[in-house]
Amino acid sequence: FKSVFVQKVKVPLEDLYNGSQGVEVKVRSNLWTRNCAAIRGGAFYINLYQAFIYSLPLLRTSRTLALVVASAIFHWALPKPATTTFQLNLQPGYKGGKTKLKYASNSYDQPEVVFELQEKRHPRYQRVHNDLHTTVTISTEDAKNGCNIDIKTLDSKVIKIRINSIKDPSQGTDLRIKGKGWPIRNAKAVQTADEMDHGDLVVHIRVRRKRGWSLSHECGD
Repeated sequence: FKSVFVQKVKVPLEDLYNGSQGVEVKVRSNLWTRNCAAIRGGAFYINLYQAFIYSLPLLRTSRTLALVVASAIFHWALPKPATTTFQLNLQPGYKGGKTKLKYASNSYDQPEVVFELQEKRHPRYQRVHNDLHTTVTISTEDAKNGCNIDIKTLDSKVIKIRINSIKDPSQGTDLRIKGKGWPIRNAKAVQTADEMDHGDLVVHIRVRRKRGWSLSHECGD
């Protein structure tokens, strides 16, 4: 039986897309997290049994003393991580909510640490499965005449897109760009984001009445 610490880590979308090495994360180790880790891994019940056995002789003299000693022994025996600082190596294409990084100790009395990756909210992009979604807002004049837009991707590249005339500005339109979405990981090989297959980039075009700059990306002639 071991203690298993589980901690959620919010990671910028760019770091999950491109990969990032040496992301420093600290494990929260306090009385509450140590108890939760012990329950999760089964060590809680072993510690409880040991505390009961050691305090049992004291029951004859004082129940209160026995309870205090049992509590002290139990909490003293709760396993702590050997280190509270970890360096995470993120591979391109990791997904928040689906990727767990485990750090197991070779020692039986040292706990296992599991980091569950979560995606930080991005101002322009949202991942949906293997696709990336973004919203571009243009003026009614640009919707009527058509325009060109530049979209900056998560790897800092620029995609040029032509928006044709929109018949119904109140509804806007959606554009799907093949192969410009989220990197699709190949479990058999470590790849860079450029070497991977990708999902699609879905651009939601929305129209506002006054002409001006896009809320999400630039729009120009």
